[in-house]
Amino acid sequence: MAWEAAGYAAALALIAAATGMAIFAVKAVRALSRMERQVESLAAKAGEAIDLHAQLALEAREAAVQARRTLEGFARLAEGARAVGAAAESAAEAAAGVLGRLSDRICSWAAERLPGTSADLRQEDE
Repeated sequence: MAWEAAGYAAALALIAAATGMAIFAVKAVRALSRMERQVESLAAKAGEAIDLHAQLALEAREAAVQARRTLEGFARLAEGARAVGAAAESAAEAAAGVLGRLSDRICSWAAERLPGTSADLRQEDE
């Protein structure tokens, strides 16, 4: 009878151990399922974040291209303004030369027509 009691005790111990293992396995499966859902959720969010970053990178590249075009336009505008300035300088020099020659001709004309004023006009010029 002692052997039978020991056998029953051993069987009960094995049943208790198997029940504990089954409970542990069920909890582990539930935890793993929960972790799998969380990983899938994180993967979806990471995919959305990657898509958003790719879109932002594309927009940033387009903005950089547009900024480059704008700066190139400003450079062409500055070059045009420089050319206009150079043309204005040349026109001013030409006008000064014309006015100088005109002044000389007026003085010469006055000297020829008005005998006493040629010296006065040339002194004012100098």
